Amino acid sequence: MSYRVTDPRAAFQVGDARALPMPDRVADVVVSGLTLNFVPEPARAVAEFARVVRPAGVVAAYVWDHAEGTPPG
Repeated sequence: MSYRVTDPRAAFQVGDARALPMPDRVADVVVSGLTLNFVPEPARAVAEFARVVRPAGVVAAYVWDHAEGTPPG
């Protein structure tokens, strides 16, 4: 199954989480799904998320729960 987002208000960017290819304060929402565990410098990535999100925007992230024994993948 595949999904397509056709709403013209939505845009997606792919890039290094530590150096997002976007200007400051342009995104309404930044979402990082299941990736921060694999980023060499997660704090730098989170700083990038904060840099590109607009004031009062939303930054959301979720990761694998390895501490509780959930296997990756």
